[in-house]
Amino acid sequence: LVKHFGWTWVGAVNSDSDYGNNGMAIFLSAAQEEGVCVEYTEKFDRAEPEKLLNVIEVIKKSTAQVIVGFLAHVEMNNLLEQLSVHNITGRQFIGVEAWITADSLVTPTSFTVLGGALGFAVEKTNISGLEDFLARGFWETEFLCNETNTESSRKTCKENQDLMELGDNMEDVAELRYSTNIYKAIYAVAHSLHSILKCSDGEGCKKTVEVVEALKHVNFTIKNGDKVWFDHTGATVARYEVVNWQRGTDGSVQFKPVGYYDASLPSGKRSPISQLQLPKKIAPPSAQFPQLPDLTPIQP
Repeated sequence: LVKHFGWTWVGAVNSDSDYGNNGMAIFLSAAQEEGVCVEYTEKFDRAEPEKLLNVIEVIKKSTAQVIVGFLAHVEMNNLLEQLSVHNITGRQFIGVEAWITADSLVTPTSFTVLGGALGFAVEKTNISGLEDFLARGFWETEFLCNETNTESSRKTCKENQDLMELGDNMEDVAELRYSTNIYKAIYAVAHSLHSILKCSDGEGCKKTVEVVEALKHVNFTIKNGDKVWFDHTGATVARYEVVNWQRGTDGSVQFKPVGYYDASLPSGKRSPISQLQLPKKIAPPSAQFPQLPDLTPIQP
């Protein structure tokens, strides 16, 4: 994202943990290769409030208008609180999947700090049959009924139940992200077990093959068309949505998908932005930073 927009003067903050330190090390290496200058790199742990205040002072005195935040959710929440307290606004945040779509970060004041933030999020994909399954479970739980009435203690579910008597506890199936990875992981293990169990002695395979070994060779497609396989390091293909913090017409904060990244595509076709809208207030000064490219959304 930093390369895409031509931002060459940035700040960087990360969690002082394996997640934050390893992620930041990769970013700094890539930044050096791409000619991106990093004004500062700061890190802190959730149990170190003194270090957090030092980070705030560094950000306050810095000239970099773009901040890469490779932070776990808790550290990002702590940083956000202090940025709000010190009224540090107008920075362009680049976020990671740990916090970029976290509803808990949305507060009455957080948009003044994180408005326009960009980051990579785990793709939202439809899990075939899940919505019907959850709806049926919700119906039977809330109205103490079941579809077949096989239990004598429960009544048969009706189609015209009064939903107004219920509280606002409907799950937003459309916002499921990590659930898709769990779904794929379960199927991957199932395919591994299947390959082991169907193996016969005549095929020259060993029944003692472990599931982890079999996992290296799975290659299947789930119902929505996504392919699941692992490379020689055990990693899956990286696929992310690019999400932008925006205000909805009703004033609510929305995590709007504005692009994508798919590592399975040829390098020339991995452009992370398909369309983008950013508040003008975050445009970096032309004296120190390159101007933002034309941000007019690309029409489908």
